[in-house]
Order: sequence, then structure tokens, then C-alpha cells
Amino acid sequence: MRIMRLSAITLALVGAATMDASSVAARGRVLVPVATIYPGEVVRPDQLREADSAGDGDAYVSSLDDIKGKVARRTLLAGKPIQRGWTDAPIDVANGAAVTLVYEQPGLVIRTVGQALQSGRVGDSIRARNSDSGLVVLGIVRADLSIWIAR
Repeated sequence: MRIMRLSAITLALVGAATMDASSVAARGRVLVPVATIYPGEVVRPDQLREADSAGDGDAYVSSLDDIKGKVARRTLLAGKPIQRGWTDAPIDVANGAAVTLVYEQPGLVIRTVGQALQSGRVGDSIRARNSDSGLVVLGIVRADLSIWIAR
């Protein structure tokens, strides 16, 4: 009876040791801020350091390539891992910015000045107001930061 208890305890300890070793091996490295980064700030490499992942490493940013040049969407606390959805690409056209509105048809191109009514990135659909007529239009932000009006 005593031998069985001892062997059960030994197996439990050996199992716990291998479980700890496998969980340590499964842990990865994640990036954490060295100081608090506030929403709207661009995340710079000098603001980050590597740390051991205590949980699911896939849910957190682990590579500088994944976060370089991105903007914090929420407060990133010093020493805490950064979740993948907490940063985003910077805004190309800001709400209220002066923009060029472009309407194109075969043989016709109309360009006018407008004001963005929403923030957006290249490829996003945003609303803008034509400064001459006051008409609100929906268009797509292009690489030259003009708004292409689709009809």
C-alpha cells in the first residue's frame, strides 16, 4: 500500500515536472512597452523590449515587423504584452482635412476641393463634403490621398 502511494506521488511529481517543461517550451517571446504608450501615438522600436509570454503567444505581438509604424488604438501599459488588435495602421486622411475630390468618367475628369468628414486609410470608403456645393459624397481614399468619387 505504501509503495503504491509513493509511486503515485512520484508519477504525479514527474508528470508535473514534464508539464512545466513543456509549458515553458511552448512559451514564446512577446513585445512589451518599456513605458506607457497612449492612443494615437506611433509605436517606435525603442519603446519596446522582449519578454517571456505567460499565455497564448499567438494573441500577442512578437515581432517588430508586426508593429513597426503602427498607431496605438488603446493605452499600451508598460511591461504588459501587446495584443494584436491593439494597434493599427496610421490614418492617411484625417477627419476635417482638406482633400481633392475626383470624379472620373470616360472622357471626363472633374477635380474639386473638399473636406473629409471621416478619417480613413488608402482603400477605405469615407464621406467628404464638396466645398463649392456643400454636397456630401462617398468616395475611396487613393494613394495620392485624393478621394475618388464612385457613381
